Amino acid sequence: MKDKWIETGYKQFALFGPKLLNVNKLSNEVGVSRASFYHHFGDMDVFIQELLIVHWKIVTEFNERGNPVNVFFLIFINFWLTILSLFNSICNSFITGTYQNTICCLSKPMKGRQNPSY
Repeated sequence: MKDKWIETGYKQFALFGPKLLNVNKLSNEVGVSRASFYHHFGDMDVFIQELLIVHWKIVTEFNERGNPVNVFFLIFINFWLTILSLFNSICNSFITGTYQNTICCLSKPMKGRQNPSY
């Protein structure tokens, strides 16, 4: 069962980053109770450490193969994880109300306004 938690958590971590990891969401996706999570990991910090250990093993395995295609793939994946993390930060800032006109250039001017202030 611990492997299922790790697998699911690794996917969630890659998609949403560490701030949005949530025991309730993970337990729903894994299909077991939250008690199982706490039995295996104790708390979220330990779980994230385990995820990083898994990630390090994956990176090391890619590196040991020495195949340029794998290195390119790793760079590609890291790039998209960075983009997803940035997107998550922007979305979180809107959810929490801390955006302070972060992407105001995307708003449409009101009808009749000649010089909208962005």
